[in-house]
Amino acid sequence: ARTMPGPSIAARASELLSDEQGEVYRRLQSEVESELLRLAWEQFSGNQVKMAEVLGMSRMTLRSKLRACGLLADEAS
Repeated sequence: ARTMPGPSIAARASELLSDEQGEVYRRLQSEVESELLRLAWEQFSGNQVKMAEVLGMSRMTLRSKLRACGLLADEAS
């Protein structure tokens, strides 16, 4: 099994708790979600249908999250 690059989730949570800047839950969740999306993007070569299926979310939700973390460009208006 592959492990996430960088510090473990527990170590990163400890770092965030130690800095006492607040919003630790939101910050850690955002970091983990972004890393998961980046890994899935690489694993499935950007195939959004497969990513959505494996991650257990709708393709529209996935696209929104990909845009939020910078993996997918905003659509032209």
